[in-house]
Parts: sequence; C-alpha cells; structure tokens
Amino acid sequence: MLQALKERGHQVTFYCRFPGGQLLEASGLGKLPVITDPAWIRLEDYDVVYSHHQTPTAFLARQDPDVLLGENRPVFIYNHLSPFEPFEFPSPFSEAVMADIILANSPETRTKLAGFGPEFADATLFPNPAPRGFAAPQPELDPTWMTRVLSVSNHLPDELAHAFRILEGQGVQVTRLGVDGEARRVTPADIQTHDAVVTIGKTVQYAMRSHRPVFCYDQFGGPGWLLPERMRAAAAANFSGRCTPGPRSPEALARELARGFPEAARQLPDPTPYRLEDHLDRLEARIAKLRAGRSRPRVDPDLFMVQCQREEQFYGLLDRQYAHGRGLEEKVRAQGDRLRGYEETLGIRPMAAGA
Repeated sequence: MLQALKERGHQVTFYCRFPGGQLLEASGLGKLPVITDPAWIRLEDYDVVYSHHQTPTAFLARQDPDVLLGENRPVFIYNHLSPFEPFEFPSPFSEAVMADIILANSPETRTKLAGFGPEFADATLFPNPAPRGFAAPQPELDPTWMTRVLSVSNHLPDELAHAFRILEGQGVQVTRLGVDGEARRVTPADIQTHDAVVTIGKTVQYAMRSHRPVFCYDQFGGPGWLLPERMRAAAAANFSGRCTPGPRSPEALARELARGFPEAARQLPDPTPYRLEDHLDRLEARIAKLRAGRSRPRVDPDLFMVQCQREEQFYGLLDRQYAHGRGLEEKVRAQGDRLRGYEETLGIRPMAAGA
C-alpha cells in the first residue's frame, strides 16, 4: 500500500509504534517519513488516515476536537485483516464514529464485522490485492510435469515438508521462502521463475497475478490446486486453507501436487479481482467524494474525547506488553552474543545438535 500510494504521487507518512527490521529499506521506502510517537501526529497535516488494527487510538485523544470531528477532518479508512484475531476487531468506541470507509480482506471477515453493529454492516471487500509489479503474461508451461516449485511459508507443516522431499527425489526443484528456508520478502521474480507456487495468504494473489498455478495448503490444511470450482470457498477464507481443514499424508500431497499440476496449469484462476490498481482507483474516487463535503459526526464532542482517552489507555496496555516482550528478547539476544564471545575467547567449540 505504501509503495502504491507513493507511485501515485501521494505524500505518505508511516506511523508505527514499534517499527522493526528492514522492510521499508527492502521496499525502496527507506526515506519515507516514519513517526513512532503518537504525540507527534497532528491530523490537520493529513487528508487521509489509513489504518490496520486500531493504531489511531494512540493519537485520537491528543487532537483538537474541532480538527478530529470537523467537516474538514481527514478521511478515516480502517482495514480489517482477520475474522478471529481480536486485535483486528473494531475498537469499542472510536471506529464506529470516525470510520468513513471500512475494508475487509475476505467475505469471512466482512461477515464477522457485520456482527459488531450497523456501522460495520457494509464493509467493502479489499481482498489483499497484488500490485502491478507482479503482473505477467501466462507462461508456456509444460503441461505434463513441473520442474520448479516455490514454497512460501513461515509455518511449513511437517507433512508438506516431507512431500517436498518426495518430489525432490523425483527431480523437482523446490525453493523455500520463510523461516524454515530463506526469510525475506517475496518478489515478482521469485514467482515468475517457478512453474507453481505452494502457499497460503497474500502470496496466492501474487501468484495469480503472475499467472502461476497455486497449490493452497499450509498449517490449516487446504483445498490443494486452486481450480475454478474451488476458488469461491478458498477466497472466502482469505486463501488461508481453512476452507478445507485437516492434514493429508505426505504421500497423498506429493501425488496431488504431481498429478494435479497439468489441470491446474490449464485452468488458472482469474486474477482480475485481485489487481491493486483497480481497488485503489475505486478507493481514491470514494475519498474525493468524501473530501468534497461531509457533516460532523453526531456525537457529543466532550464525551467522545473521554471515550478516546479510555481507548488510548486500553490499547496502551498492548503496547506496554509488547515493549516488555521486545526488551526481554533483546536482553536474551545480547546474553547469547556475550556467551558466544566468551566461547571464542576461551577456544570452546559449540556442541553439535543432539550432543
């Protein structure tokens, strides 16, 4: 989303309480303005606030009520990414008042949102669309056999790992991206240099835009090859595999991967519903209409600001717990570094696994 907005000429500021890793640098966004302290945010500086989770709760109570609730306030967009993770659910007070546009990543999530009240009944489907950079023409795949398979997973189940070993014994090259292989961001070249992709979640949309067959299976199970008749149920569950729960044996998975590839290569899913540029076109049109004129929210400003303060305190508990966990992790890592330094100084060789 950050990359796409920048490419469209928008000035983007990224707010995140706990930024980590080098994701922005890896995405070519290393010079993007980043705010980590909610006290630094002044809403009068922005036209749009787009949020995952409930991050705005940290700065809403700090704003001037006339800016927060006035007719020229920013357009607030809340995107919800899960039907079962509580942190993804609407906040107790502010979202129902502030949300101009509510998005859901799947029909399953949209149904869950509707249960929180009439304000959430008309969420717009924003199905993890993939950017134009992943678009590629349909390749000339060998319909008889796949030679290169890309696996993308941070929680690769044992039965799938075993199935890959079976396929490798049959001459199939398997590339693994994720914590069990190479942990880095997926690129268009990763997808487009392989015959098929085994994954769940957003990488499915990447593969569809690249016109590659997708085998949808991971820790929850999955439907296997995404043939047209399986797409609706798989998409409803955000391509998580939960539409077809339960594990299969390694041997069954290996057979399914090998024997089902020719049909999957002939019946590729339609990528049209997952083009990010189309969704952003519609989103920008809605934003322009809202910016042209809105009435003030029908709330008591003083009471609403008190409710925003309560939300800030509530979600601040999550921040405090997360900061504590990060602190412990950094201490453990530092202790490990010191221990390795002692071992090197004393000439102690690390013990082999299982010794």
